Amino acid sequence: MTVIEISDGQLHSELKKAGEKLVIVDFTAVWCGPCRMISPVFEQLASQPQYQQKAVFLKCDVDKCRVLRERKRKRKKESEWEATAQQCSVSAMPTFQFFLNSKKVAEFSGADPGQLKSTLEKYLPANVSFNTPGHALGSGGSGTSRLLDLQNQMPKTSNEPLKANPQMLSELKEMGFPENRAVKALLIVKNESTNAAMEWIFANMDNPDIDEPLSNDNNNNNNNNNNNNNNNSSTTTTTSSTTTDSSSSTTTPSSSTSEPTLHNALCDICTQQIVGIRYKCNKCPNYDLCQVCKDSGKHPADHDFTAHEKDIVNPQLTDEERKLQREKLEARILELRKKKAEDEAKREIDREITRRSSGKMQQESLTKWQEQQIKRETEKAKKEKEDELRAKQRIRDKIAQDKLERAAKKTGTPVPEAAPAAAPAPAVVTPTAPTAVPDQVLIQIRLQTGEVVRATFKPTDTLSTVHAHLAANGQSGSFKLSTTYPRKIYDSAEMKSTTLLAAGLVPNGTLMVTK
Repeated sequence: MTVIEISDGQLHSELKKAGEKLVIVDFTAVWCGPCRMISPVFEQLASQPQYQQKAVFLKCDVDKCRVLRERKRKRKKESEWEATAQQCSVSAMPTFQFFLNSKKVAEFSGADPGQLKSTLEKYLPANVSFNTPGHALGSGGSGTSRLLDLQNQMPKTSNEPLKANPQMLSELKEMGFPENRAVKALLIVKNESTNAAMEWIFANMDNPDIDEPLSNDNNNNNNNNNNNNNNNSSTTTTTSSTTTDSSSSTTTPSSSTSEPTLHNALCDICTQQIVGIRYKCNKCPNYDLCQVCKDSGKHPADHDFTAHEKDIVNPQLTDEERKLQREKLEARILELRKKKAEDEAKREIDREITRRSSGKMQQESLTKWQEQQIKRETEKAKKEKEDELRAKQRIRDKIAQDKLERAAKKTGTPVPEAAPAAAPAPAVVTPTAPTAVPDQVLIQIRLQTGEVVRATFKPTDTLSTVHAHLAANGQSGSFKLSTTYPRKIYDSAEMKSTTLLAAGLVPNGTLMVTK
């Protein structure tokens, strides 16, 4: 058998067609690298003879395979296509889902060949019944045939909710378990045994809902699962009975024409309620088997059994056994509480370590930020101070130059050149090279109308050159020029003797027109 690639709406039909076979669905995609890696392994498993008669291998491309689904919209039923992977709740590729009797029993994601093979072998059915009738190779054992007759005569199992076994419930209550907890445990383990109920209670001690009663839906689901298992067991028994050799020897008591006995015990292999004959092992304590499991040979052959056709009373716990069970229970509870306290203490230590580590990192980050902020503030203050010193020096130089110009004007002597700027204050760490005088000077002139005129001059041009430029470009009437800072108004004589360089308008500056 090869891998079957399913198309739109084919998944459900393949599940029904498989019957009791195990169905493995590989949800894959062409763009998925792990899907391409696991695909040869999946195909190799499908080609092995031991799996061909008991399993069906399907491959579903999540981008192509869809299913038709009906939905209600505006009080009308409309059909629309929905991705098969979305309907099966598949969110990662590759994902493998396993189905028995059209019900999903297992699922895992990832390209793990070992897990794929182990899950396949775990859920692979031991026997598969076929639609065509089988041919008997010999007469079956008398005990097996009589059991099959008794099962056929039994009334069909009702859908009544499963109830807790009164005897097991009494034993659990005597050992100190609360009634609600004991009832819930017995319903979940399906009255398998007292020990199974105790194990479930111990495993769910930390569950806050352990004492909450089971809902009716859960109880009905458990009951339906039991019915399905009973039906499957009957089908398997019927198939195997047709191929039983006449040489098989099973010692059974004489048959009875009365109704079959429903024993108050579960088979320790198939975990189903024993019907007909109950086989009790003489070596294994509290070990019971039904007729089918007894004939299957799964239990050691050297063990002797005692057959009970009528229901027997299960052995009651003595006072010493109850006391011992209660002591074990108390010790187990103390052990669980101690382990819980140790785990909580460990988690508290981990939380404290994480909190301290996080606090330390936050403090280090805050300290580093503060240091960087202080450094930035220091550099900013230093730069502002240097700028302030340079501005004050320029003002002092300008004032000194003005004094020299006024003195030269009074005495009629030529105006001395401006003294070079004094060296900056010691705040300047590195000396700066003298700035070269540019060849062109950009002057911005603000007229009385608010307009701004820009023109380019040489540093050696006087203010009278700027005055003539304005007069030639539409400025009529008599006007003077002035600087904004420091505030100074130049008359015609000063404009003829003052250069742009001397006025501090290099490399660029601003003049205002005044009347």
